[in-house]
Amino acid sequence: MTQSKEVTEAVKTLETIDMLSIDKAWILLVFGGLKPTALLVLESGIWANDEAEKQINPEKWRTLQSVLEGLKLEYSTKTDVIGINKHMRTLSIFIAKDKKLLKKVVNAHAHDDEESLGKLFGFPATAVQAYLESTCLDPSELPESTADVSAEDMCFLNHRLSRSNWMEEINYLPAYAKYVKKLSPIIYEQCVN
Repeated sequence: MTQSKEVTEAVKTLETIDMLSIDKAWILLVFGGLKPTALLVLESGIWANDEAEKQINPEKWRTLQSVLEGLKLEYSTKTDVIGINKHMRTLSIFIAKDKKLLKKVVNAHAHDDEESLGKLFGFPATAVQAYLESTCLDPSELPESTADVSAEDMCFLNHRLSRSNWMEEINYLPAYAKYVKKLSPIIYEQCVN
């Protein structure tokens, strides 16, 4: 895979950011066109009512912004403070390849449209429907691997599965794993370990 120097540098920087490995993989999958959109969340430390508010690490956010810009991904953010006695600041980061998709995912999130969000995140339609109907397979019932999907591939699953179609719903995972491994063996290893 031949890539520009800017993309190579952005991927190298992404490898070093202290954030969830699956979020790093999602960034790469949106970049590669395998996922339409993604939602990442950065969090501050927790503070109590009588303590000073804590902020999102500005250096981490600037570094992540440079990665998104280096990969030419569109993004939008939303900051919230959650909690009653103990608080945490969150920075939700919506990403997409183009502004039209970005606008759709931001709008779906603002309206709590879980069906649209599932589709925009690239989840299988049957999995989205099972989530909406509360008929998902319990995660404890899911095998570590199948004949077609390895245990390593399963590490790229980040949504609930339907009871009746779960085997079909995981068929895309090997393609996700293969792409991430090709673009960044380091992020691949972070995901599977």
